Amino acid sequence: MAGLLQRLFSKAEPPKKKTGKTADFFRGFSEKALSGNGGFHGGKVDRINENWRPGTVGPNRMVHMNGKLLRERAWDLYLNNPFAATVIDAMISNVIECGIVPEREEHWERAWKRWGGLTPHSQNDCDLSRDQTIYELQFTWLLEVFVGGGCLTHYVPTNRREQEVPLAIELIGEDQFADEIQSFGRNAKTANPVHNAIEVDPATGRTLAYHVRKHSPNDMENDPLETLRIKAENARYGYHKWKGRAKRGTTKMRPVLTWLWAIGYYTDNELKNSDYKSTWAAMITTHEDSDWSDLADDTNASTVDANGNTIDLREPLSVFRGNPGEGITGIGPNVPQSDSIPWLELMLRIIAVGSGCSYEEAYRDYTKGSWSSVRSAMSSDRKRFRPLQKFVINHFGNPTVSRFDDAAVGNFVEGFPSPSAWLTERDDVWESQEWSTPGWESPNPKDDAAADHQRLEDGTATYQEIMGKRGLSWKKHFAQMEREKATPGYPERAAEAATQTKEPEGADTDGE
Repeated sequence: MAGLLQRLFSKAEPPKKKTGKTADFFRGFSEKALSGNGGFHGGKVDRINENWRPGTVGPNRMVHMNGKLLRERAWDLYLNNPFAATVIDAMISNVIECGIVPEREEHWERAWKRWGGLTPHSQNDCDLSRDQTIYELQFTWLLEVFVGGGCLTHYVPTNRREQEVPLAIELIGEDQFADEIQSFGRNAKTANPVHNAIEVDPATGRTLAYHVRKHSPNDMENDPLETLRIKAENARYGYHKWKGRAKRGTTKMRPVLTWLWAIGYYTDNELKNSDYKSTWAAMITTHEDSDWSDLADDTNASTVDANGNTIDLREPLSVFRGNPGEGITGIGPNVPQSDSIPWLELMLRIIAVGSGCSYEEAYRDYTKGSWSSVRSAMSSDRKRFRPLQKFVINHFGNPTVSRFDDAAVGNFVEGFPSPSAWLTERDDVWESQEWSTPGWESPNPKDDAAADHQRLEDGTATYQEIMGKRGLSWKKHFAQMEREKATPGYPERAAEAATQTKEPEGADTDGE
């Protein structure tokens, strides 16, 4: 009995590690069991993907790890890579074009245009530095969001005597965030944690303030380490929240960043090869039976190199008359071969799709598909651009108009209600707020116009919906129609226009 208890309670020795062929056999067996037929196929482990183990990293930690390098690469590609620049240009042009415009009463629009730098005598009061108009700021803001990953719109009160609407905008890009400010516990000054320069409420996760550098990075004239704390109530940070609890955005080019760099690298190499070939296009070869005695002839006007080899300059389109046994042989790297073009086009298509738009829209090449396929691609693009238009309205337009209203009311601008009346009328005013977004021309206008007309008659569509697809304001359209009808000779001009647009009998009505 004592021997049994001793064996039970004695410290067991760890099993010896299997070595040699036996260990290799069991290791392979366990890997095969892990990569068996059960479970998710995407989680299978084999010899090809066994090193593909991304791990789990939180969104804020990911930005802290390599967000700066990701942003720097994105800006470098946008500034130097034509493929990246045209994709971003296509997206911004379709989302805002010349600007997403707010619409309200006439007196409000007059004040908005003066403040926004849209009248001949305005001074770009909307911009703190007075360099850009309101819609140029809108373009810069969206460019910062797409390429850099986000943009902080800082609303700065100005002198009431200098501006009719005492408000200005300062745009702060991602590269100006003080990323080095990190406090995972309670900050000594604010008693709140700070993650990647964004101060949050530890109980709710709501943003309380932003810590930014006072000056742009690498600005040698100022202290690059001097920072500012901007309260969230005085700013609005626009970014695409790509994952839950993510407090910082990442570039829109993130999925195709390496592809853009690769295709730029490939095309740069081909350009260099073509450059080399244009420099060294051909050489003269001499066979054994040629006469070499002329090399020592003083009458030979040809240039020779350090080794005595003859170098002749042959201009393009000239005729070469060589000696017996001589000929011209092409040298240098080859230009792109025929099979490289489809490969580059495939890369361009993948880049366009990964960026959120079609190949035709990104690179304006409509020769690779049929009319129907191009039209289908354009319709698909619109479904992706419209959410981005709403994003601009919600994160730049509405916050800007709201603060513009408050500043105009507070400074008693003519046509605006008094501060006391504004407190009660504000919600009613916002119900009448509309936005005019850019539209797109129809690839088949005749059929689409007939369909729109039918929907109006059926009551299944409104003028605002139909005209909004073309980027038009139905209010301004009908107001302009009334003004034109009031001008002398309008009925005659309208009748003449209707006669000219009516198709003659027997005309081809095929929409193709």
